[in-house]
Amino acid sequence: MPLAERRHDLSPDLRPPAAAIDPRRRPDATRGEGFRADIEGLRGIAVLLVVAYHAGIARVPGGFAGVDVFFVLSGYLITDILVRQVSTTGRVHYAQFYARRMRRLLPAATLTLVVVLAAAAVLLGPMERIEPALSAIAAALYSSNLFFLARAVDYFATAGDTNPFLHTWSLAVEEQFYLVWPWLVVVGWRIGRSRRGLGALLGAVSLASFALCVWLTWKRQPWAFFGTPARAWEFGLGGLATLLPPPRTAGARASWRWLGWLGLALVIGAALVLRVTMPFPGAVAMAPVLGTTLALIAGAVDGDGRGVGRLLGTRVLRWIGGRSYSWYLWHWPVLVFAAALRPAMPGWQRTLCALGALALAAATTALVENPIRFHPLLAARPRRSIVLGVLCTLVAAGAATAAYASAMARGGAYWHAAHDRSALERRGCTADVGETAPRECVFGDSAGPAVVLFGDSHAAQWFGALDAVAAQRHLRLVTLTKFSCPAARVAMYSRVLKRRYTECESWREAALRRIVALRPATVVIGQFSRRDAMQPTAGGGLDSLSPDGWRDGVRATLATLDSAGITTILLADTPAPRRTIPTCLSRAEHRGRPASVCAVPRARAVDSLAHRLDAEAASGFAHVRYLDLTDRICGPTTCEPIRAGVVVYRDNNHLTEAFVRTIGNGAF
Repeated sequence: MPLAERRHDLSPDLRPPAAAIDPRRRPDATRGEGFRADIEGLRGIAVLLVVAYHAGIARVPGGFAGVDVFFVLSGYLITDILVRQVSTTGRVHYAQFYARRMRRLLPAATLTLVVVLAAAAVLLGPMERIEPALSAIAAALYSSNLFFLARAVDYFATAGDTNPFLHTWSLAVEEQFYLVWPWLVVVGWRIGRSRRGLGALLGAVSLASFALCVWLTWKRQPWAFFGTPARAWEFGLGGLATLLPPPRTAGARASWRWLGWLGLALVIGAALVLRVTMPFPGAVAMAPVLGTTLALIAGAVDGDGRGVGRLLGTRVLRWIGGRSYSWYLWHWPVLVFAAALRPAMPGWQRTLCALGALALAAATTALVENPIRFHPLLAARPRRSIVLGVLCTLVAAGAATAAYASAMARGGAYWHAAHDRSALERRGCTADVGETAPRECVFGDSAGPAVVLFGDSHAAQWFGALDAVAAQRHLRLVTLTKFSCPAARVAMYSRVLKRRYTECESWREAALRRIVALRPATVVIGQFSRRDAMQPTAGGGLDSLSPDGWRDGVRATLATLDSAGITTILLADTPAPRRTIPTCLSRAEHRGRPASVCAVPRARAVDSLAHRLDAEAASGFAHVRYLDLTDRICGPTTCEPIRAGVVVYRDNNHLTEAFVRTIGNGAF
């Protein structure tokens, strides 16, 4: 995602501060006297950025920042209504507050969830539907950000960009914000008894959240991206904007007018400049967040109609903004299903799909969202809205649970193949991305000669075969493995951490020191032979490691072991089918096609250049042997998806534990 996505709500029925309303603005009969056209326009810009990014429009590589715009808008609007209530009545009308949120969010979300699950049952194979159904359960329970956080941390999790509910993570963040923020505002007001006192509390919370966000972005990026605590500062900054006193002079108002234009420029600039390869959210998220905040304040104090609100209040942006929630709900599932039907879809067709989702959004807004949201019987009695919200939750969760049960009944075998990891990984013996200290695990005969398994996940996948060898030959098997970290001495770029993978370099050197100190009889090295190993450049882009650079990195590691007199076996990398085999098999069965359609020509699966580079790196050493097991994985011309009744791959490049054990002793 790695990654990326999102946006959401913001009710036009929430009013800005009375002092901020321009009396010359025309009221909107359906939205109330305090309707802010500039806020509706900001919604329109935010959803346009997100949809453009997801549609793959190259000129908007940072469109994912549109979600940050939505977060600020939520903080601004929600804080304002809460502050006005607590300042006039001394308390918050919680039932009314949550009733409004439920009417606004849940009916459209429930409709989308049920329709998407039904579409998945038609378009996707049974195994492909399991992960979406699980995420739909999480979405129905307002916790999909935690679901996708677990998948982002899980190295082998199903790719999120094929999940039609991935975008719901941001909705879950907002819903969790709604649960906590009203109580925080009440506590802050009662402590300080003023806007200034409340501002001090919200400022302290926002500052702590921002510091956490920056730290996690560097150390544990998925936690910063999906975690509500690390995103709270974005809501908080919007909330603080409502507490600012209005400008008292014409000069101050003029200054804010220019700051509003600067804010809009920051939002648009972030969408044009940010890249998925940059550490995000972190400090760089300040650009869209601060930009949105400036635009909001400027729109509130604009008294002459010459500020940024004039552009944001245009009819087109307001129309899009009025349908932004439903468009956000529909656009991602439409794009995911389109990609499942036509994987190589060109950009213009993806754009058409996004526009088709806008048509669905317009219909949903007109037929579901607004009629329920403004229904007088529901608005008059908060309890009725809360009952409606509970029913929506039950319907969504029930539909998702039923979809999961159905998919597991038909595609469970392939699902288990996709999760058939090495026992080594299941026991927690493989170091995670953020770790630098090796996790050393010992198996077999503790008194026997030591054999070390060293490398990344492509080493860990061979544990089953080596464990059988160790048991039969009374060997002591020591494992030193780390996700996404090859044994070769090369600089890596982490797609999880969004930066140079310094933890890999530190771990590798520590592991090599441990191996030399251990003096094992044999070291077995397995690794993803990365001709495409990546290094960050000064501009935030990526450069491919050259073939010579890879060979030299492999040779440097082998030289250290050879000079210590340690016998080393360098395994040729696993042939890669370059497609997720369990998914392919499930889809083939669903469409009545044979498993052979998932086979891959051997010439395509085997990276001949990578094999040649590894063989060259291993040559000339007295204690190093290069071992190619391709013939045990593939036939003479084809790499079959199933051999001897066992699924060969659990994804697009890792072998299943069951298949590795069929290779057994004869492999080593």
